[in-house]
Amino acid sequence: MQQSGNSDSGSKKERNQESWTGVFSNEQSGFDILTMLIDQSGFGSIHTPVMVVVGKWTYDAESSILTFEQLTADSNNESRISFYFNKDSREYIPINPENGKHASSTDSLHYIKSEIPKELVEGYKKAPAEIEKRQRELVARKNWKQMREDELEREKPEYERILNAIKEDPTIVLSDEYYGVESTPATRALRTALSDKNIIFPESTLIQLLEDPPEKQFMIRVRVFSRPELSTKTIEDYYPKALEWGSRLSYGLLVNIINNPNTPMELIEDLSLQSGVPVGATEPAKRKVYQNFKEMLFEENGPTREQIDHIYEYALKIYNRKGMHGRRDTELLMALAKSNYTTSDILDELLQCESKYVRFEVMSNSNTSWDKIAHLADSEDRYIRTAVAKNPNIPEEMMFKFSKDNESKVRAAIIAQPSVPTQILQYLGNDDSYYVRMALAYNPNTPLSILEKLAKNRDKQIQERAINTIKSLSTERK
Repeated sequence: MQQSGNSDSGSKKERNQESWTGVFSNEQSGFDILTMLIDQSGFGSIHTPVMVVVGKWTYDAESSILTFEQLTADSNNESRISFYFNKDSREYIPINPENGKHASSTDSLHYIKSEIPKELVEGYKKAPAEIEKRQRELVARKNWKQMREDELEREKPEYERILNAIKEDPTIVLSDEYYGVESTPATRALRTALSDKNIIFPESTLIQLLEDPPEKQFMIRVRVFSRPELSTKTIEDYYPKALEWGSRLSYGLLVNIINNPNTPMELIEDLSLQSGVPVGATEPAKRKVYQNFKEMLFEENGPTREQIDHIYEYALKIYNRKGMHGRRDTELLMALAKSNYTTSDILDELLQCESKYVRFEVMSNSNTSWDKIAHLADSEDRYIRTAVAKNPNIPEEMMFKFSKDNESKVRAAIIAQPSVPTQILQYLGNDDSYYVRMALAYNPNTPLSILEKLAKNRDKQIQERAINTIKSLSTERK
């Protein structure tokens, strides 16, 4: 790429060119944020933490403007970036393309060094040929897309005729013309019809669509399993085959089974535990099971003892199966540890769990008796003491002890106790901890004088919380 503008001699031109070529970065240390490499061949590259752009450059000596033009296979996606070159400081300053003004000096690319890695220089030489190849591929793709669009437009009347015929009589799809691998008006009409829940298919027809089509047309089966006309019994009968199809051909088939309103939760549970099935199917199954179990654990009526035992059994199966990087899934165990419906015997077992976060939740659970965790009150671990302090069964003498704990979250946990003595609230009324003050501001039993003081606190969040609590108390009195 040639320099534009006049020069007195070849040597002077070469000497000047050496000043504006090389490695430039907005970090003095090199390649940290944004780096521009300008090679004397006329090619260069711009490097960011997430991408590398190769391009050609031109330099106008009279205006000291370098223009970097990105090499791209898409002729409609031309990109040019201009920089002003400060000869004195030897740095490039970006130019705003909208108003032509220079950016601030803090955005400048400072000179780092002259040498550019040989691998990059060789890559620049190959770039034009690679870009030309990609341009040919892009043109070919565009031409194919246009041909396809033209073909679909020509076949549109026939496609619509067949689709209307299916709407009138869905049983007509039980024919080889709908099972072809090639995209035809008939095969496209079937795909559309199976995705349209307003078209009612006889279940017998859907069952035949699970049996008849060739394996290459597995997408028919994928769509069939999304149909609400499939009964629970049919889904259960085809589940073994669906596992095999979903594992080998498309896990989308299994995802449709998971989302089918007639699929029993027991089957989804089984699917979530399958080891030979793609994670794209087992994860959605697991999420649906989790959602169902969590609703049971925290709904007003709560689960039965039998249901709790089942949830615990399932949670242990999930926990004992190590996931990526050897991690264990404790989400459902955490839900059990938090639920007020979890029985004491299960909580006793969870108190021995390897996960400390599960143990913390057990310590705070109202169904965990104080006798089970009393020995933990003297733990050196502040997180354990905080969890113990949250237990609703904590004796009053322990509240007084924890109110003097050196960990602010322990003191805050005591203030949050519904039965906390007024003496403790008064004692901690001048505490300078954010957590303690926020807990006081939330507690409607906090003496009004302390709430009024907190309503003037410098911290806006504490101030607003205290004001809201005072308003609530005023409303209750009325």
